[in-house]
Amino acid sequence: MRQVAWPSMCTTTSVRNVKHTGFLGDLMDTNFDIFKRLRDGKPLWITSVPEIEEARARVDRLGAIAPGEYLIYSQRKGVIVEYVNS
Repeated sequence: MRQVAWPSMCTTTSVRNVKHTGFLGDLMDTNFDIFKRLRDGKPLWITSVPEIEEARARVDRLGAIAPGEYLIYSQRKGVIVEYVNS
């Protein structure tokens, strides 16, 4: 995985403001969100997973199918923990 810097319009604040719930709503126990950077620089929420290792594996698989820039966001810490360019 190669880390990249996203434009300033993709900030922790913009990611934090994305709201999502699965079919289980508040019962989902997830810790890491995966986002893909859209052409306009905005983040698109893909999914949430409980562990960082699973998030990295998921981003690797996503990158093989749909190359692009991805980020992993920690819900507990409230920060972007990794940028990936695939």
